[in-house]
Parts: sequence; C-alpha cells; structure tokens
Amino acid sequence: MVLRLLNPSMLHGIALGITRPLNASVSYSDLSRRASRDPSCPDGFLCSQTTCGGNVVCPGDRTCVDFEGTVGCAVPGLSWCAPNPITFEAVGCDGSVCCHGNCYVSGAICCDYESVKCVLGELCNVCSPGEKCNKGGCVGGSGEVKSSTTRATTSATTPVTATDREITTSTSSTTSIASVPTTTTLTLPTLVPRIDNFVNKGCFYVANLKRRVLRADSTVDASNTGMTVSKCIEFARNNNWQYAGVEFGR
Repeated sequence: MVLRLLNPSMLHGIALGITRPLNASVSYSDLSRRASRDPSCPDGFLCSQTTCGGNVVCPGDRTCVDFEGTVGCAVPGLSWCAPNPITFEAVGCDGSVCCHGNCYVSGAICCDYESVKCVLGELCNVCSPGEKCNKGGCVGGSGEVKSSTTRATTSATTPVTATDREITTSTSSTTSIASVPTTTTLTLPTLVPRIDNFVNKGCFYVANLKRRVLRADSTVDASNTGMTVSKCIEFARNNNWQYAGVEFGR
C-alpha cells in the first residue's frame, strides 16, 4: 500500500492518497506542521484532527482528512489516527478507536496526561473499556486492553511486500500509565528485505476481508514448503503487479 503526497491543481493544500509513483518531487513544507498540538503524539506524527474545509475536493471515493493543517485524501472505511507529513506514512484503524496516534479496541478510554509521550504500536495513555483514567494508573474495569494493530502505510517507488501481524497486549489496572508493562505475543514472519525491485515495507493487519488493500487476485501454494515471499513476488511479477503480500506464508 502506497501513500504519496500529491499536488492537485485547483485545490489549496495537499492531497494524500494512493497513487503510482510520481515523476517529480512535491514541495509541501509550507503546508504541514512538524510537531503535533497533542503532546502525547508520537514524534513526527500529527494527532489532532479537524474538519476539512469546503475548498478541498478528493478524487473518486477518497475521504478528506485534516490533521493540523495537513490536508489529505485518504482511503475510506478506516479511522485515520495520525499522518507523518515528512515520511508520508499514516496510521489507520479498522473499526477501532484512535488515541494519541495508536489504535485500540472500541470502548477504550483515551487519557490526556500531557507528560506521557507515546510511541507507535505501544500501549500508551489509555485505559480499558469500563475503566477511568487516574494519575496513578487506570482504575476499575478488568484491567486489560487489546491493542488493535497499527497499520502504517509507507511511501515507496518500488513494490511493497507485506504480511499480516497481530499484536496483543495486556496490563495491570494499578500500573502507572506513563510506564505500562506489557505482555506481548508476536507471530513474526521471516524477513526478506528485498527481492529484485520488491522492497519489504513491514507488516500490515486488516481484520475485514472486504477491505484488503491487495485484492486483485491471490494464489495458494499447497506444496510441502507452502507459500513463500519469493513465490508470491513471482506470481505478482507474472501478472505485472507492483505490490505483493504474503499471508500465513514463510
């Protein structure tokens, strides 16, 4: 999945959308902020979202988003939590709650302690559904939060190889929010940095099958070795595709 900044004609601002690589660089330094108004927002990202102005028109089925003056046209059906105006990355949630740039299950309570600095993919400044924020830690409820996987889509000039990953974290309700110990279960794929012009850009998780980014076609390898990154890229290359992703592969 490629997110790239465009410079649309007849519009004031920056359109952020899925497109093929551009032939020219884009200047956007005057239109984007470098630090978020949200003190807990991860470094390099913008977490405070406002309503888009009427002078921005997004192409096709794209949805307009405005993060602190950085205007974008994003893929519909997701809750967009935070874009990075420098690297062109964006964090999206599928049926989840945004809190300081991260995704959490529906009903999670977002806390606003300005001294807490969050990092993408880590439980931060948030309490489980039914709990309340407290300076000494979350109080009430079951004390467990399942963090929806953060999906960061990245700019690229070469195709992307991606694999699904789910991260589950839990924490005690008596723990300080500023330093929450987590128990994390990860199932990580074998990392293949590069095959020809296909460059690895990380792991992405989409729970809704109807909203898969790569959905033109797929293939299953029933051999003893199963699907591999190399086989998947060969399949994509034979079909003249720019992107390939392995699910439950090696």
